[in-house]
Amino acid sequence: MTMAEEEKKGHEEQQSLPSAQAEEERVTPELRACVFRVSGMDFSIPIGSLVEVVEIEDVFFLPLAPEYIAGMIHYRGRAVPLVDLGVLYKRPHKTNLKGMPAIIAEYADDLIGFVSDDLPKLEEDFQGQTVEMGEFFDTYRVR
Repeated sequence: MTMAEEEKKGHEEQQSLPSAQAEEERVTPELRACVFRVSGMDFSIPIGSLVEVVEIEDVFFLPLAPEYIAGMIHYRGRAVPLVDLGVLYKRPHKTNLKGMPAIIAEYADDLIGFVSDDLPKLEEDFQGQTVEMGEFFDTYRVR
């Protein structure tokens, strides 16, 4: 290949690369919801409330707690109530929670954990039942 042919080939390859303008035009979607599944139902919480997703290890059961409270878990030195949202929709209790994901969420400096069947997804839009954090804390007295 002659030097002129190499230059021509290099120029053609250079034209096929995306331009800086094309890079700027890409739009990253705004993720607004943490979507998770419990007992065959989808639930969403605002992404601003999401603290972390953890694997459930030890659950400390609370004998006099409401039915939807699966127990308490330890999260970074704090006791956090663990809620099974499926129970609120007349779904059966989860019996073996060890190893399942828990969605740790925050509202007004209080933490709450939600049992999840799978790892959650971060989405642009809310899906399924939306958990309004303030309303949930007030209605179910979880603190």
